[in-house]
Order: sequence, then C-alpha cells, then structure tokens
Amino acid sequence: MHPDHNIRLLTQLTVQADECALFVKGGEVAGILPPKGGSYTLDSMNVPFLANLVEQATGGNMFMAKLWFVLTREITDIKFGGPTGAVKDPTQPMMVVTPLVHGSFSLKVVDPKALIVGMTGMQATTNEKFIGWFKQQVLKIVREEIASMVVKKRVALFDVTSGAYTTDIETAVLQRVQAHVQPYGVMVPHMGNFEIGLNDDDMEKVQRFTEMQANAQLGRDPGLQGYAQ
Repeated sequence: MHPDHNIRLLTQLTVQADECALFVKGGEVAGILPPKGGSYTLDSMNVPFLANLVEQATGGNMFMAKLWFVLTREITDIKFGGPTGAVKDPTQPMMVVTPLVHGSFSLKVVDPKALIVGMTGMQATTNEKFIGWFKQQVLKIVREEIASMVVKKRVALFDVTSGAYTTDIETAVLQRVQAHVQPYGVMVPHMGNFEIGLNDDDMEKVQRFTEMQANAQLGRDPGLQGYAQ
C-alpha cells in the first residue's frame, strides 16, 4: 500500500507489468489501473475515475485515496506448517497423538478488487498479515480433513502419517482451500511437498504400541489392554 493518501495531481505513477494499482476510498475500490510496465500520469483527463477522488479543499490539486499495488503473477513456494491438534487413534482410543503437517503452496490473484475489499474487511493491511491468515486457514482445513479421515473413516493414525493417504488429503485440502479463498479473489494453482508426520515422542508412542499389539496377537503380551499413553 502506498504510504501517502494525498496524491498530487499529475503525479507519475509507475505500475509494473506484473501488478495493478487500485484506488480505494471509503472502503470501496474507486478504480483500477491495469498492468502496464510503465507510468500513468494521474489526472482526470487520462484517468477519468480520478475525478471522483479530487479533494476540493486543496484547490483540486490533490487526490484523496488509499493506493494499493497488487501482484498479478503467481507467487510460488509459500511454506506452511505446524501441529494439527490432538487426535485419538480409532483403532486404539487410549492413544492420542498430535500430527504435524508441512508443505508449500502458490497463490495467484485473479480478482484484485475482491482481494482488497477482503483485506480491508479483515484489517489486514500488509502481505504478511494476509498470508499469515491464509496459512492458518490451510492448517485449519488440514486438521478437519485428518479428523474426518480418522473419525468418520476410522483410518489408523499410523496409516495417516505413513504417507499412504497423503495424496488423498492433499487433494481434498486443495479443493476446499480453493472454495474458501474464492471470495477473496485468490486461487491456489499448486500445493506441494505435502507431508504429515509425528514428532519424536508421538512416533515412539506409536511404534511402542504397534510392537505391543503385534506381541499380543502372538499371545506374548496379555497386558496390552492395560496400555496407557
């Protein structure tokens, strides 16, 4: 966002070939300058919508608006990750672990106006704040997909974290993320390096239980039912 909301008449505004410029006043987008790879001369003769932004108190020499620059190219390799929350294993309810997920995705703005209106509504005035919010939405959807697979489909946590269902979860997450961010004028062209795993303590817990379960099936460990976390 341009730091100065008072823009002088006949200012030369440079808009790169991979961005557009949006003028916002009163929370609404008053006009858009498309990608150019050059400069616009800011006056109402060249840019008619600027006539609505002229501040008469300045003698008609200033435009009053917030100026946003929005990248129109795809932004790649945005990394995300973190814990998805505690989950009970459906095959052994006494075992609770916290899966970890990490990966990357790309973003592309397809409707700059919707993006700016959405960011203004969230009071997210920087790229970092918006992308931070976006990463949290991805983690939230991953958490819900893992919970759905474990609770509804009763898939063992060991199988979920083994990589056997990673592609299924990634596909479901990508579809839901697309639907979730569409109102903000953004799409997610790609998601990659998607992995679900466990921290060392939880992995040891799963391995220990798996061994105990195998021994019990062979009649070697009658105390398995007393297994505790």
